[in-house]
Amino acid sequence: LNQKNLNSIYVSAIATHASYSFLDKINKDNEKDIVIKVNNFLSFIDSSLEFYEGFILEIQYLLSIIKQDNNNDSLIYDETQKLYQEIIDNDKVSALLKERVKTIHESQKYK
Repeated sequence: LNQKNLNSIYVSAIATHASYSFLDKINKDNEKDIVIKVNNFLSFIDSSLEFYEGFILEIQYLLSIIKQDNNNDSLIYDETQKLYQEIIDNDKVSALLKERVKTIHESQKYK
């Protein structure tokens, strides 16, 4: 992505899509490698583009949930709770994304 002369909006869109795609590939055996790749993709997202802030937070939240699940831990991690609250309290995060995260959070709480 660095070698292409693309507008930051396109780079951010590609990096966001790639991050979500890699989340689907995580399992216990490759978690560390995938987390590194996802965090690398997140670094390409232009932080000045407020629209992407919610996506970054959601991806970080999902990574935290995946770590929790891969460790067979039924308690919600402090990191997960903090990210959840940050998403819910953030005015720049869309209502749709907040609702999606809220649904995931509730299912994690009661599983």
